[in-house]
Amino acid sequence: AHAQSVAATAAARVETQPVPHSGDAADDPAIWLHPSDPQQSTILGTDKQGGLGVYGLDGKQIQYLADGKLNNVDLRYNFQLSGQPTTIVTASNRTNGTIAIYRVNATTRKLENIAARRIYPSIGVYGACMYRSPSSGAYYVFVTSASGGVEQWELFGTSTGKVDARRVRSFSVGTRAEGCVADDVLGRFYVGSETVGIWRYAAEPSGGNERSLIDLVGAGGHLVGEVEGLTIYYTSGGNGYLLASSQGNSSFVVYERTGSNAYLKTFTIGAGNGVDAVSGTDGIDVTNVNLGPTFPQGLFVAQDTANDGGNQNFKLVPWQAIAQAGSPALTIDPSWDPRRVGSGGATPTPTATPAPTSTPTATPSPGATLTFRPIADARVEEANPGSNYGTSSTLRVDGGSDPDIESYLRFTVTGATTAVQSVKLRVYSTSSSANGPAVYATGGGWTESGITWSTRPSRTSGALDDRGSVAANTWLEYDLTSLITGDGTYNLLLALDNPDGINLSAREGSAVPQLVLTLGGSATPTPTAAPGTIALPGRVEVEDYAGFWDSSAGNSGGVYRSDDVDIQTTSDSSGAYNIAWVTAGEWLAYDVNIATAGSYTFAIRAATPHSDRRLHLELDGTNVSGPIALPTTGGWQTWTTVTTPPIALPSGRHTLRLVVDTDSLNLNYITVSAN
Repeated sequence: AHAQSVAATAAARVETQPVPHSGDAADDPAIWLHPSDPQQSTILGTDKQGGLGVYGLDGKQIQYLADGKLNNVDLRYNFQLSGQPTTIVTASNRTNGTIAIYRVNATTRKLENIAARRIYPSIGVYGACMYRSPSSGAYYVFVTSASGGVEQWELFGTSTGKVDARRVRSFSVGTRAEGCVADDVLGRFYVGSETVGIWRYAAEPSGGNERSLIDLVGAGGHLVGEVEGLTIYYTSGGNGYLLASSQGNSSFVVYERTGSNAYLKTFTIGAGNGVDAVSGTDGIDVTNVNLGPTFPQGLFVAQDTANDGGNQNFKLVPWQAIAQAGSPALTIDPSWDPRRVGSGGATPTPTATPAPTSTPTATPSPGATLTFRPIADARVEEANPGSNYGTSSTLRVDGGSDPDIESYLRFTVTGATTAVQSVKLRVYSTSSSANGPAVYATGGGWTESGITWSTRPSRTSGALDDRGSVAANTWLEYDLTSLITGDGTYNLLLALDNPDGINLSAREGSAVPQLVLTLGGSATPTPTAAPGTIALPGRVEVEDYAGFWDSSAGNSGGVYRSDDVDIQTTSDSSGAYNIAWVTAGEWLAYDVNIATAGSYTFAIRAATPHSDRRLHLELDGTNVSGPIALPTTGGWQTWTTVTTPPIALPSGRHTLRLVVDTDSLNLNYITVSAN
């Protein structure tokens, strides 16, 4: 570590009851501030062996939710849900690889599950933290992973009073990441790369990959591996502190919140007030708010790995004890109130870069909306007439006297059970243009993996809508109401007749194109479609998963997607790609809309040179198929179809998970048919 002594010591005043599970269990705390009585505020604390606890400021447990291996927890105030400001709590659930979502019942001080569905990031879920944009007002969850991947998900309310999420950004810090925190005023996102240090990124979805390393683990830094919890102390003057847990030497490091996050001091939490010392801390949280006689100038909460009283727990330390420990003395400012953020009251002026226009929520007035992602997209280039760019994360459009470049998109619309009121195509610009592209209808005789300039289909309409000047990092919207009137598959072309080209994010990019239908009337269609949702009965392309768990880093096949699932080009008679190099325990998850409750069969397209291969299907975490045996086909690209016995399924939106029980098999697609 950096050559400096850890001399400053503070002591806790209260400790929580131990978590129910033994061993490495307690992990991350979050402080909830009661709306009217600060002494009724609570501590939320994760038990990564089994659930999430709620504790009073006296340390006594109020509630325990046995919802799985919840690792990190965070919360934000004033999320608008069914027209009411709501405190939203999110947590990373390592049992099923999802984002858990709750709200705080201010009367009971207990948590209530309000997730609209199981929300599966496409990385192995590890840590999580929340962010409210000071420019757009949107609420987000950042999810971190052991592989170093990070995803940013936007939260939105549904017409049923639940909360759903859509992924808006993904990037990698390069090594294992868990603890994170976002600054809701300065628009900064901090993430701990456990064996490297603390990285700072922009917190907006358009923030990109630019980053700064503000401190190191080991030689030259102030952190001793692993760096774990991160939290922010706000002040009304706009200053404050970033605090980090340095697990390797059981200390806590304080940095300036503003500027380049200069190092200030290191402190420990020693024994005192009848409470034992803190060691090996994972998560931390802090508030500056007056919480009553025990914590009149704020509160710092730290997980304790070696609690003297039994299982691990959380220690509660008065902020003034930390502020006055050692040099320099830290600010004590109880005037900042995070409960005002998003309430419409006065808040400090943000300095963050404005975000692109927020994506629409699932419940606009007057009608319900259906939002679809493209099932295929690709650009074609006149200068390279035989080349295919179907796996690129970038669409491009250029025209005029230069060699032309055009981009194709395909959407499948389902669930439009009432009249379509309006339709918008939304694409995200990653560069500027003095004259944006026009959108046309086109023929459907193309595939994402096969389309080239030479084989591209012709336009079947004139320009349906056009754009003028376009700034970089903004959403472009096109009115397609005249073209799209109901369910069906629609092929679109973006083209320019001038040489001022533009780059757009493809479906493989961080801002996926969208087709947004607003339906007439007030009734919500059943089932409700969502980004990436697959209609059943229908065909599930195995590579079009919404979430996964994979035992190894990287895509061994190197095609189609850039996360950790292994995908290769298939030689099967149908389909472009297949999943390969699987090992037992890996799984893929899909968001599905089941048209009606009833009996369904699953026809699974598989290949393997080995015998006695098995997998099974889960719906919302329940095994609905039992073991499905796959016979040897004689080769990795020798395909057969294995059909399940009838399986009873409920109607509506669900999470379908395909779980591999043995190694060494390839999977192409699944056809689901009603009996």
